[in-house]
Parts: sequence; structure tokens; C-alpha cells
Amino acid sequence: PGLQFRADGNYYRRVVASPVPKAVLEIKQINALLDNGTIVIAGGGGGVPVYRDADGQLCGIECVIDKDYTAALIAESIQADMMIILTDGNVCENYGTAEQREIKTISASALADYHFPAGSMGPKVDAVSQFVNNTGRLAVIGSLYQLDSIVLGTAGTTITPSGSLHYYPQHEPALAE
Repeated sequence: PGLQFRADGNYYRRVVASPVPKAVLEIKQINALLDNGTIVIAGGGGGVPVYRDADGQLCGIECVIDKDYTAALIAESIQADMMIILTDGNVCENYGTAEQREIKTISASALADYHFPAGSMGPKVDAVSQFVNNTGRLAVIGSLYQLDSIVLGTAGTTITPSGSLHYYPQHEPALAE
């Protein structure tokens, strides 16, 4: 098969598959490091994509592993108390419209009723919902610049196993005098 390219602004980029990860091969090492009090950075960019051939040997494959699903898989595997995805901001209802509202808390099942773009918030929402549904624990999506407030529970969109939908207060635009 030939290589595929798509426009990305003024440039072109090569297009490859982006599968959901099935396993993190280094999870035992990650857990060993965590058990010894080490801060672990893992799964950057989704990890190196490999598959096992008929003989059980690992072989590289041309694709890009989805980073958000990798984060969820690692969080589940290490039995994380909470999963946090840091991005540009909170999850919004009606994003980019005059009716946009920032979601403060929402259940994973209620979040499934919304549609988010695949190239943007979609994989993040799907990954945290997977974590919440599989573990019964909380997940948060929020701004990289508000990690301290996210950890304190005062920022970000918190995804819960069950519960009601809550929004952040709307800020009215200042009136010109």
C-alpha cells in the first residue's frame, strides 16, 4: 500500500492508524518503580507500537498509539486513585458556540451522550470514561496551568461513576460604558 498524506494547515503530514493500546509491556517495571517511591513518566506519545508475530517475537508496526487511551490503561494497571488528563481547558457543552458552558462534574454515562471531535476532546473523554467505568474512581480533564487547583478539586471537569451534571458559573461579559 502507498503512503497517505493529508493537509495540516500549510503543511502535509503522513497519516497512519491510531489504534487503542491493548497492553503496556513495561507495566511491571512501572509498578516496581512506583513501589520504591520513584516518580515515573511513562507512555509518552502513546508509546512505541509493537505486535507479536506468529513466533511470539515483538515487531514494530507503523502507527501512532493513542496517548489518552495509553494513559487510561496505565492508570488502570497501576490502580491509580485518580486519572488526570491535562489539556487546554475543561470539557464544554456546546463548545465554540454562544451557548458554551464549562462542565464541572458529570457522570461517565451522561458524558457518553455528548459528541466530541476525534482530533480534539473525543479521545480524552473516551479514555477517562473508560478509566471511571472500569475502576469506579474519579477522572479529571482540565488545564495544564491549573494542576494544583485540579488536585484540590476546584478546577477541571470531574468525571464520576455516578451523579448529577453541574456547570461552572457563567461569567457575563463586561458591559462597555
